[in-house]
Amino acid sequence: MSKRSDQRRIKAYLVGERSAAAAVDADIEAAFSVWKHRFGYEADDIRSDVRYKLLLSLRRDDFKFDSSLRTYISRIVSHTCIDYLRASRRRDHTDIDEISIASSVLTAEQQLERSQLSRINFRVIRMISVECRQLWRLYLKHGLSYRQIGELWEKTEANVRRRMWACRKTAREIREKLLAEDKRMADSLAGKGKGTQD
Repeated sequence: MSKRSDQRRIKAYLVGERSAAAAVDADIEAAFSVWKHRFGYEADDIRSDVRYKLLLSLRRDDFKFDSSLRTYISRIVSHTCIDYLRASRRRDHTDIDEISIASSVLTAEQQLERSQLSRINFRVIRMISVECRQLWRLYLKHGLSYRQIGELWEKTEANVRRRMWACRKTAREIREKLLAEDKRMADSLAGKGKGTQD
């Protein structure tokens, strides 16, 4: 596409035209297609991160038209995917280090409890809505305020606060449900074991 064509696309995208947004999403998906087999539940988060980075970049006029907009989007997708892969490797190494430290200072019961809570928190993140994961990522990872998130989502600050409160409430409910299910399963297994011994 020509520079003039990309300028029109960017202008339409920034004012929220649906056709422009759909065209950008198609470019993101095309670039992401060579990466998505390496990701599971994080795929939607990566797409959202790319949209967020692209929107900020275009608003700041970071795109200098030294390549096509499609190529620029592809670069953002690649860099975002690489960042996620690096973060995943760091997380894996950190988990190993934490296990080693925990083994030396915690009792076996404490280690088991810590492992169970980590597993449950991971399940909560997978079960929560994509919108909640996006909201937490913008607030915690990117450090945006409620007002800044509202500007990005075209919502009021009060609306973002309500959404955050609702996400936290949902996460607590999911966590409590999972804990209760684990307890019932543990009690059931303990009862079966006791019956076998009798």
